Amino acid sequence: MTETISADKKPSKLGVGLTGVVGVMMILSSIGKFAKPAPIVANFASLHLSDYVTMIGAIELGSAVLFLVPRTASLGVLLVTGYFGGAIVAHLVQGSPAQSAPAIVLGALAWLGYGLRYPSLWASFTSKR
Repeated sequence: MTETISADKKPSKLGVGLTGVVGVMMILSSIGKFAKPAPIVANFASLHLSDYVTMIGAIELGSAVLFLVPRTASLGVLLVTGYFGGAIVAHLVQGSPAQSAPAIVLGALAWLGYGLRYPSLWASFTSKR
């Protein structure tokens, strides 16, 4: 049995808000990657990824947009998770695990927001088959 969102069952405002925060943070971050200020370029150079700043920004922007659009949110949350997972690994490889904290927090907020927007996500964990 699947649950769909109808006009009479609206997603929670908190879920929409959390989704918006994560999406806006990702969009602003991707704009920073397109602008290529010196600190961002230096950070990517330390990871030996300076040739990929624009491509990573495009991936981040695309993931954020898919996450924000209700019709594509399911794909978006998966892509956002993968993006933040890559960011976490990059910081661990760089030797600065504390810098992975924002990616961990934003990834968790993405799933929390998605789960509050679409309560059927939680139901899928508790349903008996």
